[in-house]
This record gives sequence, structure tokens and C-alpha cells, in this order.
Amino acid sequence: QEVDEGDIELYKAYCSFFQHFFPIITIAVFFAAAVVLGITLWVIPGVLAFSLFCLFPCGVLMEGKWKQGIKNVWNIGWEQLFRIMMIHSVFVLVLMLVGQSILYCGSLLSLGVYSTALLMALTTSLLIPLFTFVQAYYYLEWTDLQNFNV
Repeated sequence: QEVDEGDIELYKAYCSFFQHFFPIITIAVFFAAAVVLGITLWVIPGVLAFSLFCLFPCGVLMEGKWKQGIKNVWNIGWEQLFRIMMIHSVFVLVLMLVGQSILYCGSLLSLGVYSTALLMALTTSLLIPLFTFVQAYYYLEWTDLQNFNV
């Protein structure tokens, strides 16, 4: 707002929140419920639900409209399903390797349990944004979006 108009207004900030982030939060709740239900029933439906809708935040933010974002994410999810699953598999593998190496080094250095757990949490919190950037990159590549408005 400050760049566009020069003033920051609370009303416009709330409008921006409800336009961009409220649909993400709402769909995230349904998305989490579908993944938990799918994993509870059987592992494959949960992984399928996760793979289909993991790009939803990118779709909403980059398309600007949440209904169009859902349609695009649904179509891309089915078209690129195995690629998305491979990206997630690689990311889970990297997280597991990093976690195990931190546990191993922590035990060799005789770090305490709390120090090792804190180090693992910090490392994971630094790797997850990297995964988010990778997802956004592939979303842009798969949709051929050149520029987008946030």
C-alpha cells in the first residue's frame, strides 16, 4: 500500500488479508482434514490429496483469484502428479538425512537432548522455506506465468 498510494490504511490491509490469505487458510483446513482422513483410511489417498493440493497457496497468490487458483492447482496436480510426488519424496529424504546427521553429530559431540532437538528444529525451519521456493518455481514453470500480482 505504501508503494502504490503512499498511505497505509487498516481497511485496505484487512481487504488484502481477506482477498489473499483467508482463502488459503480456509482451504488449508479442508486440505489438512482430507490428508488426515486419507492417511487414516489408507496411506495412498492421503498422499494423493497432499500431492493434488500442495500447490494451492501458490495458485491463490499468483493467480489473484482463489477459484481460478483451485482450478489451476487441480489441473496441474493431475497433470504433474508423479513429478510432485517425486519432489516431495526428495524433500522428505533430505529432511531425514539432515535430521539423522544432526542426531549422529549431536551424539558424537555429547550435546544434550534439548540442544540436539533445538538444532533439528532450527535446521528444519530453514529447509522448509527452501521447499516452498522450489514449489513456487515449479508452479510458475508449469503454468507459464511470466508475471503475477500479489
